[in-house]
Amino acid sequence: MARPLSQEDRDFLQQNFARYAEAWQPGFEMLQRHFAVEAERRWRTFELRLTTRDVFGLRFSLTVGRKNGSLRQSGPALPEGPALSPEELAQVDEILKKTGELWLLGPLNHECRRVDLAPGLEGLRGERRLATRRIGGRALLFLAEQEPGGELCCVSLDLAGQAVEELRWWELPPPRQGRWLRPEEAEFIDRHLRQNGDFGVYGSVTMGLRALAEHFELAIRDEAGAYHFSVVPRDGHGHFLHFAMDRASGEIGAAAAGHLERAPHPEG
Repeated sequence: MARPLSQEDRDFLQQNFARYAEAWQPGFEMLQRHFAVEAERRWRTFELRLTTRDVFGLRFSLTVGRKNGSLRQSGPALPEGPALSPEELAQVDEILKKTGELWLLGPLNHECRRVDLAPGLEGLRGERRLATRRIGGRALLFLAEQEPGGELCCVSLDLAGQAVEELRWWELPPPRQGRWLRPEEAEFIDRHLRQNGDFGVYGSVTMGLRALAEHFELAIRDEAGAYHFSVVPRDGHGHFLHFAMDRASGEIGAAAAGHLERAPHPEG
């Protein structure tokens, strides 16, 4: 018979999460921040049903052994709702073409990359598997890597407003989240790179966001009220820069700079 969790049950689960990888250690605090949580105690297990607290409504489940603390997970399962019709897919394609581009900060290493949407949906999809849902006035796109366990990229479009509404990646436990730089945010970064990005003898980033992403390995972390940049030559040879930009003013602080040298090719 299933029963609600007692405080003793919650304490057991909290201690048990701490046995696993670091991302699990915040335990219930982390789960309740990201998910609507339904939990119950059964004869041999604790069962937790998780639904993301965003427009995507993805569902995951956790099964925890009451005796040995074993942890099994499943999901994500997509929200209930119809798949997009051919007419709605055509509308999505036109919205993406009108949007023109997306600037993304990847979920693992904060890699900043530009996605060209001139091809529409195919430009966004690439080699990933596509599933869709229509929930009210939203078109939801779920883009999964081909290999099992790969990242799931979720995109929401406002059909009436003809605009991309949200983009994020999901897995369990939630990693450091990648995200979408909204157009006004990308424009802000680009403008202040051009205005404030001259470091004198240490180098310059005044060529702007697009050129940096094209010619360098560019990573941007968004934390503590600032964008933190890492700019490294793609071929591993030349100057690298690390600096921060204030999110409110666009002011750029001093850069940490250095020089990379490619290892010489072995002879023979």
